[in-house]
Amino acid sequence: EFVELNENVKLNLDFTTNIYKWPSEDTNIVICSSAIDHDMLDNRFLRTEYSRLYCGKGYSIKYGIPETPDELINHRFIGPFDTYNTPLSHILMKNSKNNSEYLLDTSRAIIRANSFLHMRKIGLEANYIFGSYDTLVARDIQNGKVIPVLPEWHAYRTDFYLTTKKNITK
Repeated sequence: EFVELNENVKLNLDFTTNIYKWPSEDTNIVICSSAIDHDMLDNRFLRTEYSRLYCGKGYSIKYGIPETPDELINHRFIGPFDTYNTPLSHILMKNSKNNSEYLLDTSRAIIRANSFLHMRKIGLEANYIFGSYDTLVARDIQNGKVIPVLPEWHAYRTDFYLTTKKNITK
């Protein structure tokens, strides 16, 4: 819709995981997970996303779904990296209902990925529990392809910002 409504705009998409400084002089708009501090930039808060655990319908039939965080250790799950692409050995999970915390040991994860989109694809194809932002799997949940695992628990909270140059042209 954006491209159709703005015929004279050229849209270059760069899906860099973490942006901490302005990418290039030719860049006009960035959506990032932290505000970029600079006098010539405006940061506007967009929304907060939570990452939770999910699995495919096939996984739930074959392996079942853990009912507590303690049971995750006995399941197949995709491990994450930190922002510097270092494998994480533990993830601090938080319960959104009672604010309790659980330290999940991910050191034995056989597969790791740094992208929720790739985690979803691998998890569905290879029968693993995977992490994702809620919005990335919302349609999959609606059509029964993906099932939430421990839905009251989340691992990450990410705030997203729309960052632009202060004097951006139309």
